[in-house]
Amino acid sequence: MRFKQITYSNKPGTLENPQCSLYYVTTGTWGNDQNNLAVIETAKADLVQTNLFSQISFSPMDANAIAKYYRDTKNSTSSTFTFNEKVTLPELPQISEAYYGLVPLSEFKKLLFDDKGNLLNIFDDNVRDFQGLNNPINKTIETTLIGDIPELFTVLNNGVTIVANDLKASGNKFTLIDYQIVNGCQTSNVLSQHTSKLELQDLRIPVRLIVTNNDEVKAELLLQRIAKQQLSVNNFKQ
Repeated sequence: MRFKQITYSNKPGTLENPQCSLYYVTTGTWGNDQNNLAVIETAKADLVQTNLFSQISFSPMDANAIAKYYRDTKNSTSSTFTFNEKVTLPELPQISEAYYGLVPLSEFKKLLFDDKGNLLNIFDDNVRDFQGLNNPINKTIETTLIGDIPELFTVLNNGVTIVANDLKASGNKFTLIDYQIVNGCQTSNVLSQHTSKLELQDLRIPVRLIVTNNDEVKAELLLQRIAKQQLSVNNFKQ
């Protein structure tokens, strides 16, 4: 009640109406019970009638959601790299920012390793783990990298898709916050074996960068990736 009084009393001093976020937290399972949803809609309608808020949202937080947010706090990753060769993609629903471009290996490796040279835990949201250098597709990637014309990698490879919860940009200097490589685990791991080679530092990596904290968008990207991967596997078998 005290918090509500403070919020209401300070409303005239704000440039715009604040947003109101409502949460229901339980260690059980949220099942979209119709009775509960009716109570929630009534409460939201009452808040709308006050004309105090620009937006009112409700989010259930059950055991699975709590566990996910806990894991997120343990796996938080932040890296800074230079993204010179890029285009900004048009405004898209539920996506804060999106870019497509080429990143030299000398910069891309900053997204792969921590300060101690350890490979970062940025592949949790990928479809599958690294399959090793003996995997036929990975062997093909490495053959290109160590071949006479490694530059062909840029046009032969499908590239890497990175999804970040947040982005801080200063010119071409990008800092990604809480990011995952959702497409390109195999490519990234093969590249990680060759990041110290001087002759490959200018090798361009095709990168698609998407900034969103919307779980539905992330799930859709993952589903598209699964479909594309299955198609690639089927074609390879043929």
